[in-house]
Amino acid sequence: MRHLTTFRLIDQVAKSGSIRSAADALALAPSAVQRRLQAFEDEIGERIFERLPNGVRLNAAGELVI
Repeated sequence: MRHLTTFRLIDQVAKSGSIRSAADALALAPSAVQRRLQAFEDEIGERIFERLPNGVRLNAAGELVI
């Protein structure tokens, strides 16, 4: 069940294209969302989002996760 929350978070970030707006929608701090994403990426050993100057976007590995 631990990953269910993480998958909901990843889905929200992917839909919004922004960690900050996803955090607002989930009523979490942006830093908490960022830490959760980094912990998940570290766990699977692959980055799932491309960090861009104006937000984030799923990469190929992220598409597989979704």
